[in-house]
Formats: sequence, C-alpha cells, structure tokens
Amino acid sequence: MRTLKTGSFAAAGISMLLLSACGAGEGNGTVSPSESPNATDTSGATSEETSTADPGDPSGDLTPETLEGKWGADQKGDPFLEFNTDETVIGTDGCNGINSTYTIEGSTIHFEPWVTTAKGCTDIDAWLSGASTAEITDSNENADEMTVKDKDGKEIGTLIREK
Repeated sequence: MRTLKTGSFAAAGISMLLLSACGAGEGNGTVSPSESPNATDTSGATSEETSTADPGDPSGDLTPETLEGKWGADQKGDPFLEFNTDETVIGTDGCNGINSTYTIEGSTIHFEPWVTTAKGCTDIDAWLSGASTAEITDSNENADEMTVKDKDGKEIGTLIREK
C-alpha cells in the first residue's frame, strides 16, 4: 500500500485556492479576506491619517448608519463600495474584489488598507482600489455624492449613493 505525504495534499490545496481566486466566474467580484489567498494591500492608507473635514461642516454628522448602503460609479466594470454599519466595506474596483474596514471623522471616511484579489484587467480603470479617504460632498442629511481620494489626498473619482 502506498502512502501519500501530507505535503502533497497541502500543495494541491493551496494551488486550487490560488487558481480559484483568479477565476472568471460569475458574480460581483467581491471578496472577503479569508477567500483570497493572494490578497494584496494596495491603498497605502493608515489609521493615523488626519481628517481634512471642517469640524463646523453640517455634513460632519456622518455615521455608519447614514453611510450604509451601496455607492457606485457608472463606468465600465461597475465599480462600487457597499458600506455596512459594523464599519466594514466591500466592493469592486471594476476588476478586482476589494474589502476593508473604515472609520469616520466628521464628513471624511478613512479606509484601512484594502484586501483585494489580483486579477489583471487591461481595459478597466481600477481607480477605486487606490482609495484612501472619501468625503461626502453634499452638506444635507440625504447626501448622495462621495468624493474619493488617494493616499496623497488627490481626488481620483466620485461615487453616487444607489437608491
């Protein structure tokens, strides 16, 4: 009777996980950290960044409950972020699934470094995976526009709240 080494099974299992993360299957491209063995940190964000929000801004009452929901851009690949009240956020940059946590300071949302799949898409502008912060740019309670910025504070795109 032949015996198989445990290492062979482990190598086969890891290979299958790596290949499944790059599959071209159906779905919205979202991923949780436990589902992506080839996850990469792409944002460069840190939790020590300071807010650029004006403390007197009436939109400074942003909470996880008022932020909750899906925010998207009408672009190829349908990039979006979906905010949850437990301060987690999932979405896609139009190519790769992205996942993180966030904090709120005034009207500014700070993203922790993204966990993302690493598929290559030559015809998609994956700007959303570079998001470090975002600001709600409308000052009323029903704010529906979010300006997304990279780690240098440069505006990289806009997301609209889906109704």
